[in-house]
Amino acid sequence: NDSEKKELTAGDSQDHGVHAVPCSICKASNGSCTVAPVTVPPNLIGCMLGRAAMDNPCMFWDVDRFFYGEVGNPCQNRREVMIKYCEYLERTYPRRCCDNDERTTFCIPAPNVTKKLYGTNGGGCDICKEFYGELLCFGQKELMQAVSTKSGKVKISSRVIDRALKPIYAIFFGLPMKKAFQRECDRLSKELDVRNCGPGYMIRKAMHIIPVTVLDAPFIRTEDLGIEDVPNHVAPTLHQLTKCQC
Repeated sequence: NDSEKKELTAGDSQDHGVHAVPCSICKASNGSCTVAPVTVPPNLIGCMLGRAAMDNPCMFWDVDRFFYGEVGNPCQNRREVMIKYCEYLERTYPRRCCDNDERTTFCIPAPNVTKKLYGTNGGGCDICKEFYGELLCFGQKELMQAVSTKSGKVKISSRVIDRALKPIYAIFFGLPMKKAFQRECDRLSKELDVRNCGPGYMIRKAMHIIPVTVLDAPFIRTEDLGIEDVPNHVAPTLHQLTKCQC
């Protein structure tokens, strides 16, 4: 009966030995409670996940199972996350290295050129064929060579590349290869020779510098995490804000 449910107040954590905010059981430095609530507060409309999602996207890998009761999660390690994201990017911002369409990809929806000009196997140019295979459709290889020597025009904007790479930058949060991966993404994003191969290609290429043991390391289930494994995202104090005013 809903009327019999006792509302959880700030003092309940200490008085009744249950999880609350601030939480004396989880003992997080910022007072957070890291255990999912049994029932959602009736006045909860939603919450914003900003810096946490940007700084450490993998912290949400277990949401489908742990919060929403699904049987499992779509991905079990970082390699699977990145491959699925690459596949999404390749649908959203298709490669422009093998077409003779002069339009530029600035935003969604991207120009619809793939069905008309790519090979029947979706193959790639000399740069990206290591991931997408050779162009096998008759005449497409000659067309691609003609296009590449015709103008060398960059047909995917830097804004698209930056927008596509940003969500994946911190996927190695807390791991030693985080900065190396970011540097490789930055390097590839600035190379105009690979720009038309698309952001999906850039991420697949950047993954090559990451050890297999890191890419394939399984995520840890939420209930198996120690408090030391839960990162704190603490808002700046009023004192810090007043000092930073300019």
